[in-house]
Amino acid sequence: MTVAEADAYFLDRFNASAWSTLTNTDKETVLISAYRWIQAQSLFSISPTATAEIIKQAQCETAWFMYNYFADYEDRRALYDQGVRDFKISEFEETLAGAQFPSFISGMLEDSIVSGGGTFPTAFRTLPE
Repeated sequence: MTVAEADAYFLDRFNASAWSTLTNTDKETVLISAYRWIQAQSLFSISPTATAEIIKQAQCETAWFMYNYFADYEDRRALYDQGVRDFKISEFEETLAGAQFPSFISGMLEDSIVSGGGTFPTAFRTLPE
């Protein structure tokens, strides 16, 4: 995905006017980071040369998510990794389910899913003594 393609996408996206204030270098950086984050999801198999419009849109949405919320995402992931599962502050309480890849972006990439999840089967055998 090019910066020009992302610029065109964000022209029509509601509440994304801040995209136009980024430098081209920042746009390139967040687009590359978004692509890498998508590729790091073992659920998807996306070719580096993919040109499908939905893949490009998902990359833009991932970039936008990262630009706006990645610090919060990392904070939540750090808390969960440290063993925090729920907390309460005054009247507010929350149960953490870990930091997940945004589900609305996963939905955009559903045609690229290569595995429905699950676990690798475990086989046991008894060896003669």
